[in-house]
This record gives sequence, structure tokens and C-alpha cells, in this order.
Amino acid sequence: MTHHTKYKCKKCDSIFVSYDQIFYLNPKTNEINIENKVLSAIEESESSPLVGNIIETYCGNCNEKITIFEINPFESRYGACTSINILNDSIKKHYRFIQEKHKKALELKDMLTDSIIIEVYDFILENDKYFKELIGELIDSNGNNKNMMSKLNMIINHMESFIDTYVNSITIISIIYGGYFYTMDGDKFKRDHCPKCKNRITYIVEDETCPICGGELKVEDRIHLD
Repeated sequence: MTHHTKYKCKKCDSIFVSYDQIFYLNPKTNEINIENKVLSAIEESESSPLVGNIIETYCGNCNEKITIFEINPFESRYGACTSINILNDSIKKHYRFIQEKHKKALELKDMLTDSIIIEVYDFILENDKYFKELIGELIDSNGNNKNMMSKLNMIINHMESFIDTYVNSITIISIIYGGYFYTMDGDKFKRDHCPKCKNRITYIVEDETCPICGGELKVEDRIHLD
């Protein structure tokens, strides 16, 4: 069973959330999958040649989120350098795809408000790589956009949450037990330090220090999944 944990600083009341997620490379598409650490995702990751954990933290000096993709070398089939390069390329492609899909989804939302169904139908088919989950909804809609708008809003909310959590954060690649962090630009620097300001970072776990004020972090809420 996995969980999302909300931490609160006892000194400055800052809130941080740890999502307890994993990543793995889809061996068929070479695309990165980011999933909650539930049993189904763990089982699916077993056939992947590249797997690892995602760690969220924060640099109080830069006032920015930090997302660390930590490769598990014991469950991956590539060497360290190859793993880092493959993961770097896959993350960049995934981030670009999410940003492009978000832009198209906002265009589609405007169309659902102002356009007739045939124009919406054509737009979805032309952009089917972004909207595979809406094809069935489109066929069943019978000209009624209400259900499709509801589902599209859920997609947009999910992507905006992803963009805020990952794309807009400082993204780092590391290897479990390795001594270095690697930026998306390929720079290598000492582990446990922010790539921008080089200050030492803390991690979002209970009894760890708050990355903003140095106060004590305590669990405020925990949501169990699966």
C-alpha cells in the first residue's frame, strides 16, 4: 500500500506533500511512466529495463521545488551513464508532451464552448495522440458536450497538477547510493545540494528540518492508496 503524505512545519506552518511515486521506462514505447507506488504499478515496472523512485523536496534559498528521479541500479538493465542519458531524454520528451497536450486541451475546451460537434470531432481526430481517452466519449456524446467537458476538465486539472509538480520544478537525476546529482542539462554536482545555489537541501520526511525555516516537520495528514 502506498500513500500521499502532507507534512507541516511546526515553526513556519509551511506545507509540503510527498507523493510516494515511482517511474519506469515502458520497454515497448521507450516512454517514461510516472505512477503512484501501488501494487499494479510495481508489477508492471518489473518488466522495465529502467526503474526508480521519485523524491520531492524544496530549496528554501531558491524558493523552488526539486524533483529527483533516483535510478535503482539493482533493478535496471543498463549501466549508470546509459541509464542517466536514457532517463534524461525520456523525461524531456514526457514534459514536452504534457505541455503540448495541455495547450491542445485548452483549445479543445474553447471549442466545446463555442463550436459545433463536427468541428470538435475533427479536432480530436487530428490530435488523437493527445486525446485517445476522449474518442469513446465523443462517439457516445450524440452532440451533447456536457460529459466530454467534464472529462476534459479532469484531464486539464491533472495536467496542470503535473506541470506544477514536475515541469515547473528543478528536475534532477540521481542513482541510489551514488555521490552525485545530474541536471537535465547534463551538469554533474555533489549529491544533496541544489544545482542552482549549491546549498545543501533537506528531504521531506518526518523529523527532518523544514527546507524554508529549519523548523521541525511533522505529518499532518496521510492518504492511503490501493
